[in-house]
Amino acid sequence: MFWSSKKFLILIILLNIGLMVFGTMMFINIKNVNENVSVVKYEIDLNQKREDSLESTLKMLADSAESLDKINSYFVKKDGEAGFIGYVENVGRQAGIALSVDNVSIENSKDVSDFKDDMKMRVAVAGEWGRIIRFLGMIENMPFAIIVNATNISSLGGALNTGGLRASRTDWSGYVDITVPKLK
Repeated sequence: MFWSSKKFLILIILLNIGLMVFGTMMFINIKNVNENVSVVKYEIDLNQKREDSLESTLKMLADSAESLDKINSYFVKKDGEAGFIGYVENVGRQAGIALSVDNVSIENSKDVSDFKDDMKMRVAVAGEWGRIIRFLGMIENMPFAIIVNATNISSLGGALNTGGLRASRTDWSGYVDITVPKLK
């Protein structure tokens, strides 16, 4: 017999050893590929979560843009003092009173991280009682975060000529102190 049982046994052992080495190498290769697939899957899931979060944030910003515009409208814009004063004067004309802005000051916020300052105004008013009350209502309902700090209205019992204000049929005069937030 050409193949003796010893040689055949050695050949079978060598083939088994070769198959075990090949199987071990295949197992290690499959394990490495599986680990790489797990890492890639984790990165894909992480990127998907980031994308979902970004889309959600962008949608939330788009949904709240109108609200943000409305909130920003409650403040006097930076360098918008003159426009606001003109707006108050226009409201006075609409209410039918004589009006003069006597004093305007900007109080800087003590907190440096604050985004706003306070704009304070003293407005002299003169006119009929009902028209002054109408003006106060219109001021309070302006599309700004206005605070009426003080009012002082006195009966004159006749015509008025105070501080340059002239109004006919005037029975009342005084002042209104208001504060409105102003963006820095």
